[in-house]
Amino acid sequence: MASKLVPSQYPTISLAMAAASSGDEIYVSEGVYTDQVILKSGVSLFGIGNVTVGATSLDNYGATIEIAGVHDVLIDNFNIQGKTSTWWSNVEGLSIRDLGAVGGTAS
Repeated sequence: MASKLVPSQYPTISLAMAAASSGDEIYVSEGVYTDQVILKSGVSLFGIGNVTVGATSLDNYGATIEIAGVHDVLIDNFNIQGKTSTWWSNVEGLSIRDLGAVGGTAS
């Protein structure tokens, strides 16, 4: 298991996710992140402090956090912001803790 640190090792959550493998954990420092995050099976996301993921610059592009066809995923301590929040499809073993919606809706 390896840890990926955002932004000290990777400037964005999506770049850390792209470099991650099953069993890895991504720790995201406090701040607002505007990238689209597509989760991978077995990779967990942990927010440290007040972390907001908002894809408001991606109007009509897709979800802020996309969870499709994955399993064994944990998302902890994130706020979701934007017109589109989270897209769910074909998910097994998903655990979400401390999820908040800011200026939109979370499903």
